[in-house]
Amino acid sequence: MSRDRNRDHNHDRRRDRNSSGANDSNRARGSSRRPRRRDRAGRRGAREQEERSADIAGRRRLGAGFVLLVGLSGGLMALQGDASLAAVGAVTVASMVAGGALLWYLYWIVR
Repeated sequence: MSRDRNRDHNHDRRRDRNSSGANDSNRARGSSRRPRRRDRAGRRGAREQEERSADIAGRRRLGAGFVLLVGLSGGLMALQGDASLAAVGAVTVASMVAGGALLWYLYWIVR
């Protein structure tokens, strides 16, 4: 019986020792992700840099598409209302500026 008690006690000590340290902050937040691996200089690996650059490029394309969609929508509404060509151009540019402001606001909310 004492052998089982010692085994349980040692198991608790190992668990306590393993739970303290750098990963406590991740466990407290409920995160199960492993920290990213870095080299000695603190840089990320080449694969992670490629993934990050692809993610940024995709986000930029999506943002440009959103601004274009808002801008062309405003221009098409001006065309539908029988506006002059100069007015359609002005409304399209103004709508693109509004789309850019909307995109900035969305990025600001998400971060």
